[in-house]
Amino acid sequence: MKRRFKIGDRVRARTSLSVPTGTFGRVSMSLVSVVDLYFVQFDGENGLTLIREVDLELVTDAPVDEDAS
Repeated sequence: MKRRFKIGDRVRARTSLSVPTGTFGRVSMSLVSVVDLYFVQFDGENGLTLIREVDLELVTDAPVDEDAS
């Protein structure tokens, strides 16, 4: 099974119990043994969130990172 996201991808949360729907984040890590789980650093959240692939969508229209300036 191929991974849908790679480290550094900007993503948006779909319906999830972890974060509100529509929350933007960045994929920080993927699990080696489980293809469909990722650790994501969501904007405004402290720490990483473990979240399933089906609860994420890749975005290209994400807000610009404030740190990138």
